[in-house]
Amino acid sequence: MNRLAQHPSARLSAEDLPRAVAPGWMTWIWVIALVLVGVSTAAVLFGPMDERVSAPGVVRPTDYSLVFPAAAGLVTEVPVSPGVAVRRGDLLARLDARDLERDRDTITQGVARAEAELADAQALAVQAVPQDLALQSAEA
Repeated sequence: MNRLAQHPSARLSAEDLPRAVAPGWMTWIWVIALVLVGVSTAAVLFGPMDERVSAPGVVRPTDYSLVFPAAAGLVTEVPVSPGVAVRRGDLLARLDARDLERDRDTITQGVARAEAELADAQALAVQAVPQDLALQSAEA
């Protein structure tokens, strides 16, 4: 016969063996660990998070806009710096207005001359009407 089968401990059943029980303090450590994990997970999921990261980088716009002036001219001033946010209506560049002012003055003088010529023509037309009527009545 086998020597192990003759040993007294080999004849014990599984129910006769002592159970392995964790000490009471070990159970409490597991409970506390699980509670801490749950609390920290809830804090991360539901709590406010203010995280700042400093790193070099390049910011690229998602869209570009072309800007054209209403009139051609020489740029004398650019009051905005590259990278500064601007809004509709902000002054982006100032043009030299001397050429525009000279053109405006020339046009204003031309309009004044045309109005004077129109007034003279209307005055002549008013004077010509009675003369034409007198001539027509004399011929009749």
